[in-house]
Amino acid sequence: MEQAIQQILMAFQEFVQAENWTTSQEIVASHPELLTDAAVAIIQQLIEQQDNQDFIRIVTEHYQLLSRCREVGIEQAFAEKTGRNRGGMSNELGAILQQITQLNTIPEMPQKVALCQQALGLVQRSENAELWAALQVELGNSLAQNPLGDRADNLEQAIAAYSAALEVRTREAMPVQWASTQNNLAAAYSDRIRGDRADNWATSIANNSDGQKP
Repeated sequence: MEQAIQQILMAFQEFVQAENWTTSQEIVASHPELLTDAAVAIIQQLIEQQDNQDFIRIVTEHYQLLSRCREVGIEQAFAEKTGRNRGGMSNELGAILQQITQLNTIPEMPQKVALCQQALGLVQRSENAELWAALQVELGNSLAQNPLGDRADNLEQAIAAYSAALEVRTREAMPVQWASTQNNLAAAYSDRIRGDRADNWATSIANNSDGQKP
């Protein structure tokens, strides 16, 4: 256990001290331990134990980037961070993605739902499967928290979005993103209004269990 903690700390130090974001991306790609729940806990503890505001700012910035990597994948997270235009991404799509990342409060969820749907209309799964799946997850998350509209309808659409994302985010291809999406799907089934309550709970437990498997 101690060795694993030291490995995470050394990798995170290398990540923070990288000369540029390109090197940072290479470090994250070569150190998957930085994207684990253990790394999240360790970095959060680092931040809590510090009084130096510059240190906190730098570590928090890198922590947020790692969190984004967990959500949408390494390539997409760094593309957002650096403003790179990936795969001929249109300026319109880039602007929408930027807006999506800035909407995080419950009252903003209806707007976020609309933006995710708009972005999905500009992204072809066959051309950019990773981004397409990330947008499906963002859509699912936004629908699950949407204070407007019919709650049952919102949850059904959220379940459909998560399920679509899992067609791309397979356990073999994207294990970290697969696990987090499984957990999101489990939460949606737990809250589901339609269908048999016992069946919904069973599905929720099964998905949550899958998401926590190594």
